[in-house]
Amino acid sequence: MAAAQRPPDADAAAFLESVLDSVPAFIMRIDADMRILYVNRVLPGLCMENVVGREIWDFIHADSRASARACIENVLRSSEVGTYEAISIGPDGGPAHYDSFVTPLADPSGRLGVCLVSVDVTHLRTRDVALRRSEEELRVAVEATGIALWHWTLATNEVHWYPRTYEVYGRSVPVGLQDYIEVLVHPDDRELLRANTASSIAGGSFSGPLHRIVREDGAIRWILSRGRTEVDASGNPVRMIGGSLDVTEQHEREAQLRHVQRLDAVGELTAGVAHNFNNMLTVLIGTLELLTLRLAGDDRRLVDGALESALRGSEMVRQLMTFTGQRAQPERRPHDIGPLVQQVVEMCRQTFDGHIALSCEIAAGLPAVRCTANEIEQVLMNLLVNARCAVLDAGRATAQITISVDSVADSSGARITVSDNGIGMSEDTRERAFDPFFSTKGVGKGTGLGLTTSYAIVRELDGTMTCESTAGVGTTFVVCLPGTVAVPEKSPVRAASVGTAGRRVLLIDDDAGVRGIVASLLASEGFDVHAVSTGDAGLAHLAGNPSPAVVLLDRSMPDAPGEAFVPGIRAVAPKVPIVMFTGQTVGVSIAALVDRVLVKPVTAAVLVDAIESLINPVS
Repeated sequence: MAAAQRPPDADAAAFLESVLDSVPAFIMRIDADMRILYVNRVLPGLCMENVVGREIWDFIHADSRASARACIENVLRSSEVGTYEAISIGPDGGPAHYDSFVTPLADPSGRLGVCLVSVDVTHLRTRDVALRRSEEELRVAVEATGIALWHWTLATNEVHWYPRTYEVYGRSVPVGLQDYIEVLVHPDDRELLRANTASSIAGGSFSGPLHRIVREDGAIRWILSRGRTEVDASGNPVRMIGGSLDVTEQHEREAQLRHVQRLDAVGELTAGVAHNFNNMLTVLIGTLELLTLRLAGDDRRLVDGALESALRGSEMVRQLMTFTGQRAQPERRPHDIGPLVQQVVEMCRQTFDGHIALSCEIAAGLPAVRCTANEIEQVLMNLLVNARCAVLDAGRATAQITISVDSVADSSGARITVSDNGIGMSEDTRERAFDPFFSTKGVGKGTGLGLTTSYAIVRELDGTMTCESTAGVGTTFVVCLPGTVAVPEKSPVRAASVGTAGRRVLLIDDDAGVRGIVASLLASEGFDVHAVSTGDAGLAHLAGNPSPAVVLLDRSMPDAPGEAFVPGIRAVAPKVPIVMFTGQTVGVSIAALVDRVLVKPVTAAVLVDAIESLINPVS
């Protein structure tokens, strides 16, 4: 009975002392100056007084000192376990081969040294070196990698945990395999463990599936277990011996790596198709805009519908670029976000389930916000769709979603608040609400990108987005956006004082469709457009003709990127403003080379206003 009640720490100390006495190895404690502080044994002809206090290099052959030094110094620097092979003095006084294992070890003052274990493997290399290495690796794992050792006797249900095991499982009392699944394992992983139990107990080596445990403090950890089941002469299992490893950090790193790889793949795909796709949308949008000027009645409504779809397509590309961190900056203007919010709310009232009550209050005198209409619509739509799912999941008789728009406390910006009385979120779920690909919906019912995209857009607008939620009560999202001074609308009569010479535009773009539609759009606004397909052709035109009012320069062209031609344009026409026309991300350094950057596709109004602002800048 006394042995059964022996404290785990005393058992571990006795176990360690037994190992030190019996293991056929030199076990040394070495300080940071490479001096031996302790050794468990000495060679014949030496005594402890001749060893302790001397440098370790005195006992390592000159040919092995470099690798030994590199290993020990790396352990001291990185605090990671290291190993090396060395030639040193053997029991007979001659050279012997040793496998040495080095682990970091701090003294009570915190100064880091190492524990060096050297095993004479001279006569074991051809016979059982693999076994010796395995035993040594287990010892290193216990001391340095945090493996939690345990054994369980089936007949008596007696369980023994070593000290590290208590730390890994976060419990003060050992738990046998019979209770382990119900007491420790996460509810979602219990069936997985139950299915594995029979094969693990049957006998021989076992490998438990990766699973989660819930510790007494509520922390969730990922556990990987390995071991062996001993059987008696009749083949009946009698004892299981194993070790468990907390692999939570590794599991999370692998999940993060998979996430990064997905993002990289999406980013590469998006960047690869964005330019060509945006060129096609530029032609499509421009053509439809020209048609709206020539048609009326039902034909005009059909074209308006097609134009709206094309604009939505362009916004989808921009949203995907936002999510992957590669979106080119859109053309933002000061907006009163109140009407934008009201428009989205009205759309949702028409499409949401009838029993969901949407109330919306918009304060007067809101500060203007520099943004695009699509950005505000996208952010709010994602929040409202999220709220709809929450109230539907709650199954309430009265489902309520409340939207309010007002000024922040110091009136320096606008605030959008979306609240619901839905199912709410736990603290863990709330903390991950904006994580990419995180979704509480079932497979096929959500991508986990809606809130992530909204968060990315708000961040691009220099705003903040927060979430407060209580499980079973509801959720509130708050979006705060900085205000800006509204720019007065330009006169509808464009450049009345500017003659034909002041409305010449040189368009440089390799895409024939883009050249054609942009030239047509600008011509309909009274511009004289000369279009060329290469940067060299543009330079030749500038050299032999009067300077245009503006150069509209595509960035992605087959001969060279657009910015490569900027110095040449500046040299020939130093006073002519340059507008870079691109569907790709433009960095600050490239944007600084030109006077304006426009993101393809753009509407005719945005394109014309950009050119007009350079021809007739506001004084």
